[in-house]
Amino acid sequence: GAVTAGVQVTRIDKSAANSDVDRTHAAVSVAVNENLSVSLGQSVVEFEAAGKDDQEDVGLAFSYTMGSMTIAGFQNSEDNSGGTQGTDDSVTELSVAFAF
Repeated sequence: GAVTAGVQVTRIDKSAANSDVDRTHAAVSVAVNENLSVSLGQSVVEFEAAGKDDQEDVGLAFSYTMGSMTIAGFQNSEDNSGGTQGTDDSVTELSVAFAF
């Protein structure tokens, strides 16, 4: 159908004490019609180390195609980058492409 969804769970077990990392990611994409698609994803990285906070990521994207032209964009944000509280990051991009 028009909806695609996925979930991924990653567990990294390191030999050093309190250094394991677990990540859970879920995303969904919807083909609104033959020209427009949108998607949303969320990820949480949990650090075993006591001094680290959970890293949380959210992303939203779209793509619209009309003939040989595509307009696409995304916005991603991240809180607690690398487990460090207050180190937030975000990126936004908009593009227009023509196929000849």
